[in-house]
Amino acid sequence: MMKPIKLLIALLLAAGPSPLRAQTDTTVFSLLDLARPGLERVAALHAAGDDTAAAEALLDYYRRRTGVVCPEANLADITITPDEQRWADEAMHHRFFVHKGYQPSYFYGDDIDWEYWPVKDNELRWQLHRMKWWVPMGKAYRLSGDERYAAEWCAEYLDWMRKNPLTAYDEGKAGNWTQAENVYFAWRPLEVSDRLEFQIHQFLYFLPAEAFSGNFLLHFLDNYHRHAEHITRHFSAKGNHLLFQAQRLIFAGVFFPEFRDAARWRETGVGILNREIGEQVYDDGMQYELDLHYHHESIDIFFKALRMMDANGHRGEFPAAYLATVERMIDAYIDCSFPDYTTPLFSDNRFRERQAVRTYEQRTTIRYQVSEISAFYPDCW
Repeated sequence: MMKPIKLLIALLLAAGPSPLRAQTDTTVFSLLDLARPGLERVAALHAAGDDTAAAEALLDYYRRRTGVVCPEANLADITITPDEQRWADEAMHHRFFVHKGYQPSYFYGDDIDWEYWPVKDNELRWQLHRMKWWVPMGKAYRLSGDERYAAEWCAEYLDWMRKNPLTAYDEGKAGNWTQAENVYFAWRPLEVSDRLEFQIHQFLYFLPAEAFSGNFLLHFLDNYHRHAEHITRHFSAKGNHLLFQAQRLIFAGVFFPEFRDAARWRETGVGILNREIGEQVYDDGMQYELDLHYHHESIDIFFKALRMMDANGHRGEFPAAYLATVERMIDAYIDCSFPDYTTPLFSDNRFRERQAVRTYEQRTTIRYQVSEISAFYPDCW
């Protein structure tokens, strides 16, 4: 007898007319550059009309793929904190960790209600769609080998796709947020960009799983492409949201070069960051929102984009001035910090527990990393 979660996945994949009915010749395989080296068998099977076998060949390709890495997800050194383990375990019963300010986590129903809004705080509704528990589930799966984590993740992923379709989106028409349509929560560009980045981690963690089938892969890729394209049409006008979206679009283009649109995503993101680092950072190194939380996040954004590009052979698309600006930003952050490296709580800055505060040694590591990368740009200093 088929296990309940596997049965649910099978039913979701076999659903009638819905966003999950993959028209593979027009919405999935056509999104890929099947002329890329390594995809010859996929291309041949697809051309022969055997898309089921082509999907399995594509899955085999990704499981064997080398030469593309995500520095933020080191499969050789996976660790999980006690909190992450708890979030993963609670998610198995649909008790989802959404926001530290609302604990214990809320139960979203046996049949997940992605529109459940237990407290009328927009952040609680928006951040539900960041699925912060999915990466911990991936870590728990890899460290334990328990296939139930992977099966549950696949089921939740497909359930989210089915219940949160991307309909007409014009945030200017959202109106009163307490009465806004679900699409403005599920597909707000900041949340979409968050999923672009962390679904790479989930992809890596769950790729070997039994539940990660060729058919599931097609839905994943179709959904992922939709996310990236949504960002390109709905960039924020300015500020840290725009930086996040650009950095994460770079991640999408670099990590999934098989997409025909991958180079465009990467180039678009690089262009925005190269432009915005000059517009958003003052000469003294402060990010123009003058908020140390967003300043810190901006450092991470600029640096993570650089590291992702460098790790995958795209060195040189950020000029020396970019590196010099990141260095000034680090100096500015340190100059605004207390001796224990906590920071003043003004604007939207956040208090960090002592164990979560970066130590001087960690900051030295950041400086070392910047200096290491700057070796590729000898005219920077």
